[in-house]
Amino acid sequence: MHYIPRSKMPQVNEADLPQLVHDLVEAGLAPAFAVLDPAKLHHHQRISHIRALAMPEAIRRKPSIVSGDDYVVDGNHRTYAQKFQRELANAIVVPRSFDEVVDFLFTLPYVYEIHHDTPIQN
Repeated sequence: MHYIPRSKMPQVNEADLPQLVHDLVEAGLAPAFAVLDPAKLHHHQRISHIRALAMPEAIRRKPSIVSGDDYVVDGNHRTYAQKFQRELANAIVVPRSFDEVVDFLFTLPYVYEIHHDTPIQN
């Protein structure tokens, strides 16, 4: 896996997670809900250590989206902060490869990319 900028990755707001789970089930991609060791997850983007370590606990508790091959799809900063704080990571694990999960997420109308004018929402 090579570096992929955050701006090219799917972003899912916390309020949309129930819809995401529904859409995954409808697509035959029934996710597993798991508590994972963030040290065992793979990251595909550069992490702003300052941003990650300043993250409030309430945001760190939001589930990350993880592919079946253990790559963080959404939540790289959260899982880094959890690893540093020695916390476990709440995760929605989608039983497909990283590339398949990314491709599927971008088919959903509430999934977005971050652009220079996109406010940080979570």
